[in-house]
Amino acid sequence: MRIASGVPLAQVGLDVFAVCKYCGSWPLSMPMHIISRPSIDAARQRYPTARSWLDTWWRVASKSRWTSLTDVRCSYRDTDEVGQCLVFDVRGNDFRLICRMTYANRWTDGTLLVKHFLTHAEYDKNKWCKDCAPRKGKS
Repeated sequence: MRIASGVPLAQVGLDVFAVCKYCGSWPLSMPMHIISRPSIDAARQRYPTARSWLDTWWRVASKSRWTSLTDVRCSYRDTDEVGQCLVFDVRGNDFRLICRMTYANRWTDGTLLVKHFLTHAEYDKNKWCKDCAPRKGKS
């Protein structure tokens, strides 16, 4: 493997799996994989007041590499973890964005699966909770 200048990693003494002591991430990591843009676009159309927040969220999330809730909260402090999902408070609790999350780690870049974009009233009905439960057969 080579760094951007074309020099092999071994020549500069970089370990592909070494954790950066300054930023807490791996040096050759890629940003999060987000599924699915059509869900975000549908929410943008249905709720015009959330449009700019959703655009910004997509830009930030797609360039991030979140390894824990602490990392997420560096960008979005009003985010909670419910089961295997992240629940983002949108526009001061007017809406909720719910994504199933696989955090990035040494072996994977991490994935966000957009599950729901709900009004606060829809969120309070808790119909979304089943999508955040651990998958059956997995520990």
